Amino acid sequence: MLRRSVRQIQVVALTIAFAFALSAAPVWAQNIESVTVGYGTLQLSGLFQAGVNYNLGDDELAREDVDLDGDGEIAEDGSESDIRVLNDRPVESEFVMRRVRVALKGDVMDEKVGYLFQAEFSEPEDGVRLLDARMDFAFIPYTTVNFGRFLPNFTYWQPMNKALTYTILLPQMNEFLGVQRQTGVNVNVYHRFFELDFGAFNGRQEINAPFTPEGGMTVGENDADTWDDENSAKDLYVSGAIKPVPGLKLFGGYWYGRPLDYYDEDGDGELTAHDVDVGIVDAGLAYLSDFGLSIWGEFMRQTVTFDGESPAGSKRADDFTEYVALSWYAMLAFNLNEAAGVPLEVVGRYDYLDPDSENDRDTHGYHDETQHVTAGLNYYIQSNHAMMSANIILKDDDIEALNKARDDSVKGVDDDVFLFQVQVWF
Repeated sequence: MLRRSVRQIQVVALTIAFAFALSAAPVWAQNIESVTVGYGTLQLSGLFQAGVNYNLGDDELAREDVDLDGDGEIAEDGSESDIRVLNDRPVESEFVMRRVRVALKGDVMDEKVGYLFQAEFSEPEDGVRLLDARMDFAFIPYTTVNFGRFLPNFTYWQPMNKALTYTILLPQMNEFLGVQRQTGVNVNVYHRFFELDFGAFNGRQEINAPFTPEGGMTVGENDADTWDDENSAKDLYVSGAIKPVPGLKLFGGYWYGRPLDYYDEDGDGELTAHDVDVGIVDAGLAYLSDFGLSIWGEFMRQTVTFDGESPAGSKRADDFTEYVALSWYAMLAFNLNEAAGVPLEVVGRYDYLDPDSENDRDTHGYHDETQHVTAGLNYYIQSNHAMMSANIILKDDDIEALNKARDDSVKGVDDDVFLFQVQVWF
């Protein structure tokens, strides 16, 4: 009781501090200029996002009753000698440097030949990490061809500048199912009433299957940064959108991949077996009004099918040969600036993910759905260039999803979180 009271006091204190920061924040503006370089043009930009993660739930994400002391029985009073902690949370709160990015963007031929370079600095243990190295060619009207490494234009939020995402964290579909940065080629056709993208890439190196017994499953031989792989068929995708009225966008797409597993079947060193088919269907809508209201909804279905006849596939149990993941969210935001002249925005989102819908009870013995409800505030000091955000995420993660014993012994899961973030984008 005392610990929970202390937590409540701390949450109130953080909220008061956030409100005080809103009232005391200065407003400033600065024009962003392009820099003339040796040839062509160059614009330097950067994104800094830092804040606090505060865990509102138990220090123990889940626990189960186990006869740890070996006396042949489990203590009914839940004594520590007969409790095993599952997924123990290491810290109650922490300061985080979420993103530190620097980008160089420009053109070398009157906007017909351009480039983008972007690097990430917020993970010091990994050093500087390359995000994007893209070249753009726009010689055909309404059409741009992209070469290099970048995020494909698949799903609504994945390719968007992370300074413009309304919430601190992206929907679960982007975290677990969305495509990663890829090396390849993309063709974009853009018109005021429609958009069309199609591309070919080396492919993704990992299939995320959260909460399943096998966890994240590595597929193919491409490295962590997706520079290259042994995917002879490559990954292919197509996506499109129509914009029938101002502010409304209806979009959808399909992604297909067939990574080649690194398996030497006959001993001569040649790769021979395709191990898995990956198919992703995505569809949704976005409406951005001119009076402050914004609405989004998106659905994704990902199918991962392992070839049970291939050498690598035969190592897996038959009932794990196919995973079908489902995820969707509904989200809205209202900016008070248009209605009341206050640069404050209210955001809400319901977010659902089932990473393995086909194999729930029959295969694992448990369900593994997660439902997250996010409520937040954004305060725009100078639009998105200087802002503060506060989000609370209420998580309904299926209790049995964290129960590796696959029985009814888990006593509870409480992993809600409060996030605060400041942002500077130049």
